[in-house]
Amino acid sequence: APYQTLKFLVRDWPNKQEYPFGLNGGKRYLKNILHKMKNEIPDESESVNDHILCCYKELDCYLFPYPGEKVAFDSTFNGDVKDIDENFMHHTKLLADHLFDPQNLQIKTINDIKITCKDLVDTIKRVFTVLQDENLPQPKFLFEATAETTYVKALNCALNHYDKAMAKKFKKLFQDTDELPQEDVLFAIHDKLVTNTKRQFSSYCKMKFQDLEQKYNSQLLERLQERFHKWKSEFEQKVNINLQNSLSKHMTLLDNAKKETKKIKADSERLLTDMKDKYSKESKQLENKLSEMEKQQSGYLETITEHTQHISILEENLSSERKKKDASLAKQRAILKQIDELNEKRSSEMKKYEASEQELQESRARAQTYMEELEKAKSKLEQTQKEANRVADMEIKLKEMEAKAEDISEIKKQLLAITKCNDDAQEAMRHLKDKIERIRRICPIF
Repeated sequence: APYQTLKFLVRDWPNKQEYPFGLNGGKRYLKNILHKMKNEIPDESESVNDHILCCYKELDCYLFPYPGEKVAFDSTFNGDVKDIDENFMHHTKLLADHLFDPQNLQIKTINDIKITCKDLVDTIKRVFTVLQDENLPQPKFLFEATAETTYVKALNCALNHYDKAMAKKFKKLFQDTDELPQEDVLFAIHDKLVTNTKRQFSSYCKMKFQDLEQKYNSQLLERLQERFHKWKSEFEQKVNINLQNSLSKHMTLLDNAKKETKKIKADSERLLTDMKDKYSKESKQLENKLSEMEKQQSGYLETITEHTQHISILEENLSSERKKKDASLAKQRAILKQIDELNEKRSSEMKKYEASEQELQESRARAQTYMEELEKAKSKLEQTQKEANRVADMEIKLKEMEAKAEDISEIKKQLLAITKCNDDAQEAMRHLKDKIERIRRICPIF
């Protein structure tokens, strides 16, 4: 949505029972009105209604009470707060607190882009222009005035983009001072930038109106053409200035070249004269040195001959010494060969010794392992022997318990016999008592 919040203020609200005063009642009333009016308003107003819904992130409404009879009908009312209804003043304070709450004070944006104070002033001016008419404007005009601000913003952004891109390209054209750019290059850059600028203008988030779209597209092309004429005239001035600078530079270089040529010619003539004098003196000195060098060369040849004879004698002595050294070297090589063979034998023996040493260590490790296993087996054997002894003791105790169990069973049998005898004795005593009782009945003397 292009805009943030649209708040409706309804004053003199009469039906507080259905929709109470304040924000909550206003939100319910606004929601009901927008839903009810969707199928009852004319097409033009419905278009405005749809635009309002899609162009604002949040819609809000505040229902205000009646300010009082004196405010409405008394011609002597001068704005004194005491004459205003207390409920009206209460809701005025609530609305002010809500509007100036830090959470509700947000940076103004259009199409999620932060706008400057200038953009905000332009928007207010356009709406003010519509409201200057004595007649109450239709909602469409107010909405179009607000929408036109987004088109102006998009137009300015597109033109700024064109100016910045053209300035960058323009600067790059004249970086190479050796070759002046052609006017066709400027036309090609302009055509490319016009395409990009139109694309940016179209993609800029706006409140879409077909009339405004055509109007500002035409304005964009006109303004771009005006800007191109300005850049073209500046291009021509720059080319002329560069041509004049280049021409003056070439003329200066030509004058300097003429002066240099004259100076070089005079210097070359003077240098030629000096060189002739200098070469004549040097040629005489060279002739004298050449004669002296010839004499020295003859002395050198005699010395070289003597040295050659001495060198031949030294070479003969050197060859004999070489033969002796070769014989000595042959003996040394034979000895070294024997030493190498001995070293090889020694290294093989060392390898065998290391291998046997390693086997010995492994055997010791295995023996140690076997000893540890043997100790473990001994401890297990001892534990097993103890367990066997304990099992034997338990078998002896079990046999004793079995013998005791036999004795107990015998005692049980005896107890049963005694119990039976006791029962028989009791039965006999009972019979005896019965007989005594019968005798007493028969013979009272007893």
